[in-house]
Amino acid sequence: MNFEPWLLNLEPWILNLAPNRALKQKHGALSHATLLPQIESAWRELAGGLLLENPELPLHEVEQASRRLIEQWAFEMYLQQAEGPRLTAPGAAADPPQANLTASAAGVRALVEQAFRRGNPPVDMLEAVHQHLLSRRLRRGRGRLAIEPSQRRRRAEGIYYTPGYVAAYLAGRCLPRGAEGPLPRVLDPACGCGRFLLSAAQRLLRQPQAPSALEIAGALHGSDLDAEAVAVARRILWLTLLPRLPAKSDPRQLAEVLKKNILSGNTLTGEVWPGGTRPFDVVLGNPPYRRELGAKPLLDAIADSDLGRRHRAPRMDLWYYFLHRGLELLAPGGRLGFIVGAYWSAGTGADRLIAVLRETVHVEEIFQLDRLQVFPGISGRHMMLIVSKTPPGGPTTIRLPVSGTAADARPFVEGRAPVHTFQKTHGQLFRNRLLDLEPPADRLLDRLARHPALAELGDIRQGIAENPASVTRAADRKHPGRWRVGEGVFALAPEELARLDLSAAEAGLVRPYHDLCDLGRYDRAARPSLRLIYSTCDTWPRLADCPVLARHLERFRPLLEARRETRLGIRPWWQLHWPRQARLWESPKLIALQMSRRPALVPASEPAYVTFSVNVFVPRGDVAEPLNYFAAILNSRLLWKWFRHHAKRRGAGLEINGHVLARAPIRRIDFGSPQQAAACDSLSALADRMLALARLARERPDSAALRAIRAEQAAADAEIDQLVYGLYGLAPDEIAMVEQSCGCSENSAVD
Repeated sequence: MNFEPWLLNLEPWILNLAPNRALKQKHGALSHATLLPQIESAWRELAGGLLLENPELPLHEVEQASRRLIEQWAFEMYLQQAEGPRLTAPGAAADPPQANLTASAAGVRALVEQAFRRGNPPVDMLEAVHQHLLSRRLRRGRGRLAIEPSQRRRRAEGIYYTPGYVAAYLAGRCLPRGAEGPLPRVLDPACGCGRFLLSAAQRLLRQPQAPSALEIAGALHGSDLDAEAVAVARRILWLTLLPRLPAKSDPRQLAEVLKKNILSGNTLTGEVWPGGTRPFDVVLGNPPYRRELGAKPLLDAIADSDLGRRHRAPRMDLWYYFLHRGLELLAPGGRLGFIVGAYWSAGTGADRLIAVLRETVHVEEIFQLDRLQVFPGISGRHMMLIVSKTPPGGPTTIRLPVSGTAADARPFVEGRAPVHTFQKTHGQLFRNRLLDLEPPADRLLDRLARHPALAELGDIRQGIAENPASVTRAADRKHPGRWRVGEGVFALAPEELARLDLSAAEAGLVRPYHDLCDLGRYDRAARPSLRLIYSTCDTWPRLADCPVLARHLERFRPLLEARRETRLGIRPWWQLHWPRQARLWESPKLIALQMSRRPALVPASEPAYVTFSVNVFVPRGDVAEPLNYFAAILNSRLLWKWFRHHAKRRGAGLEINGHVLARAPIRRIDFGSPQQAAACDSLSALADRMLALARLARERPDSAALRAIRAEQAAADAEIDQLVYGLYGLAPDEIAMVEQSCGCSENSAVD
């Protein structure tokens, strides 16, 4: 049997498969959980019957054809339930010739009809059916077909459901309320199955001037690479608008308007709508999130377009293009509402996008959903962003759910759970050219800024850049089979060093080396996990002086000679890439992780060599405050608050680079004041206690003992915070603001 004859008789809306589904829109939450398993069973039975009669057909063709037929039957069930004889088939597809179907096809169709009649689902159930089946794949089992979720397909095609309440919120915020005149033109640039367009249509249906179905359809526009999803969007909107169609109107006219306005195409790289694109009054959507890793061909194609040439930035996310394009298509005074990742502004490629928001438009509202569950079954943090194309400078409303734990986002979005709402000025929102969503604290931050910066009290430097520490997967791909992935080059495990059997003279060139796993907040492993060949122009000026180490590094010479500094003649091939100054590692110092959930620093009085993923602070000789005092200040909740305003966000963590660390405000101690001197001593003692507790925790005691240690850490941490508040002169309301901002309820003694 050949599928083509009856497939070609199907409605054109569902025939055209998109050649590239990489930009598939993420869509709404599954509902009617009892219906979807029935649909899934019908799909498996239909596919199994088709495959049984046609064993020569590839499984993916059977999967595709049977899925589209199930969706067709589901749509026709809604047609049967609609009112009026005029619904004969405008938008409906003709039945495939029954002679070409399997014997069980009629029975399968009856199962679909029964499921829909019993559930009485809303029209957007067509979206749920499409997305549910698309996120599954058929697999040949023992004697029958099996269905299994396809996580790879979900990730590659962005098959995630945007809940209806999210779309309704953004549509409600962005669409004008009861405005006179023509209806606003609405666009979803990655519309998928039309979740946002449906919310816009439902809102327009409630307008006081009671616009007609044709007027509303003419106002709605969308595009998506997936032609099947576009067909579903048209059908959902057609069924939604049909009751508002005048009695004597032809439903086919409504279908034609939707077919003209909602198209399969790429909004980013070309003109989707024939005759050019007029500006839109509202742009809504959930643009696909795709990082450059794993999507480079897609992003390269966009980079070669006019849009890409205007806005391309290194390591940018795909959705950035959608915001740039959405703003370009937005009419003056129009609004854009997107749901996006919560910490996008910390991304490496986000600088240009932040500049556009800061300099060209007004950010009206940011609803920071953070850790709340938005997409069912999907982790991650999200925000809703609302922008108006008006001059920048107006205030921005920030909404933060009052919740210390992960929870369903719906009650917060719908106003049934508490949300902390405040406003920030333009300057407060874009503090330090980043996106600052913390509650305004100008008075406190300004007062903190009057204290000396950490850089005024000593040197701040980044750790050692080995390049390479060990053999990476990239090196293995370039030189396949030459080395073992993970094999130490400059940074060796103790057992690797032992096999070299170094002489005493050469062993003097090796230093104990702390990797990230050795470091934390008030935490440093007693025995570093690595050993570093500390080869510099001072420690190893001549290759012949260390023959054993030379033979070891000779094995990796192709990697070492490819380094920039070596190619430019700055470093001999056997020396470290950037060893920094030896005195930094031998001096008492603070070691500060560059990436952590909250500031994570640990003092080290003895020599300690560290990797480039950390910074070190070495105080000047005339600085009287002890290292432990600086550790207590910089690890405190108050300085955490300061870093949240000044450091970049990356996911749930903070990127505290050397420039940010250098500006940290430090309360100096007047040792002539007994009160200040006592506070300094107390903070130093408490920091020492935190160090001792961290060492105990590393010994991996039983769970009961570890819980006791964590409780002691939390208590000591709280004492440190109170002493720091007092030293910096915080008022009770300021303390409450700091505690609320940094999550007082969480146990943050250690990361």
